[in-house]
Amino acid sequence: PMMGVVVGGILSSRALAYINLFGKALTPGRGGVISVILVVLLAVFIEKACRKFVPDVLDLFVTPLVTLTLSVLAALFILQPVGGFISDTIGMVVAQTIASDNTFVSVISGAVSGALFLPLVMTGMHQALTPIHADLIATAGYT
Repeated sequence: PMMGVVVGGILSSRALAYINLFGKALTPGRGGVISVILVVLLAVFIEKACRKFVPDVLDLFVTPLVTLTLSVLAALFILQPVGGFISDTIGMVVAQTIASDNTFVSVISGAVSGALFLPLVMTGMHQALTPIHADLIATAGYT
């Protein structure tokens, strides 16, 4: 859990705005929660691979260092732009569906979300919608 907190903190750091990469400034928080989820999933695989090869004596120091270094580099160059694209796409699709001039589309989107939300809450799976809500708040200002 702490590795996820560290990666999330690095990706949302305001200092990223002052770093230029190929002539373009990095964007702090790009992709929001989705980028952090992608990076943490990658970090899990990196950490498991490190634990196989690193001796037990060095495991406490080397494994977190290698995991954080590789996952943050992958995050800044690959996963944060991918997460940003996914985040922007989800936000755009949901915002266009909700604010559609077509009454049929608006009614169907409301009916689908209304019909699915109660079963999701009953099973506890509504927590999976938190990244989508966080993304909508970041992109559109509302959910």
